[in-house]
Amino acid sequence: MVHDELSYIGNDLRDDIMTTIKYCGNIDTSDVSKCVDTLVDMLSKHTIEEKFFMRYNDNYPAYDKKIVWANFNPIKRTENGYRFFGNFEGYSFAFHIETDDKQIINRLVNAIRSNAGWSMYYEKHKIDSNQLQLF
Repeated sequence: MVHDELSYIGNDLRDDIMTTIKYCGNIDTSDVSKCVDTLVDMLSKHTIEEKFFMRYNDNYPAYDKKIVWANFNPIKRTENGYRFFGNFEGYSFAFHIETDDKQIINRLVNAIRSNAGWSMYYEKHKIDSNQLQLF
């Protein structure tokens, strides 16, 4: 089983918009627009660390003896929206934002996909269906 985190922004997002910022560098987590604006700026200047694109076992511990590979991706689909998380190479500005706000999702998806880390690491670590492994 392979997860595709990039089939994003569907019509199944909720009407009541919610954004939670767990951390955003040194920005006050209650200031959503400042955090998003600063993060978009940081994404244009600094490369996301490679470890945020690497594969991992999405079924750990593997009780059913199957390894379900997924990409450790800075864009992650959640039950109610999307989670954006990561940090940068050579510059510490860790971020973790969960939202179902379509405008924020669009801005962050575009900024992350335009980041140098995306072009260097996404394809390098991408999982395809031929890489499904069993114990």
